Amino acid sequence: MPICAPGQRVARECVERINSRPHSRFGISRRERFERVEKAALKPFPAVQFDVGEWKDAKLHPDCYIQLESVYYSAPHIHRGKRLRVKVTEHHLEIFLELERLAIHPRCRHRDGRRIKIDAHFAPASEAYYEATPQKLLSQSRFIHAELHRLVVDLFNADVYGNIRRVQGLVRSAAKELQTHGRERASVHLEAAITQMRHFDKVRVPYFQMLLTQARHHKPGPTDATREIVRLPGNPMLRYVRGVAAADPAHPHQEKLK
Repeated sequence: MPICAPGQRVARECVERINSRPHSRFGISRRERFERVEKAALKPFPAVQFDVGEWKDAKLHPDCYIQLESVYYSAPHIHRGKRLRVKVTEHHLEIFLELERLAIHPRCRHRDGRRIKIDAHFAPASEAYYEATPQKLLSQSRFIHAELHRLVVDLFNADVYGNIRRVQGLVRSAAKELQTHGRERASVHLEAAITQMRHFDKVRVPYFQMLLTQARHHKPGPTDATREIVRLPGNPMLRYVRGVAAADPAHPHQEKLK
């Protein structure tokens, strides 16, 4: 039941009288003790309101990131492979190992696979290259195909931790191609797909898988490399195949291409 205005005034007067009265134990009033001792120890209110947190579990991947809501957050590399607890609030994301907080990040709302990192969480690149996971991937790629191995080496030279997940996907897809179609056919598919990725500077696992699918269905014809389309003189809209139309001068348009 709310206190009426007169009741509030009486309560304030009572509190003021109590705070101004000398305390029998301290020899000074409560107000004086607050001003001398307690006031200096006060801290300002937090800049943001208290966030109610939601707890989740996550595993720290070999690339030193956990994944949450399609965003990657880093944690110290010495804890890779461990199950961690993650507290997610409106503004922050905190990563814990039991009761120890390992990292705190601003929460990212862009669910586009971006990476939120703290540089101190990662071992130097010179050490990372020779760790177990990168070396295992290098060994696997060397067995599958020489071009795949060269691609993995280039990716790891650029950024070991940043490319571990990508290399794992590439190696996994290539190994499946090898097991399904045999080394001879798979080697042709892999080389074509890797050449295409390098040409367009688009090294992505889904794109690699799509290129492998296209390579399986592509049947090169005998004229694929030699066929040359030439515009007819005087009419840039008409075309013929060099060497075919020229064989019969009486019918220069006999091999027009639609």
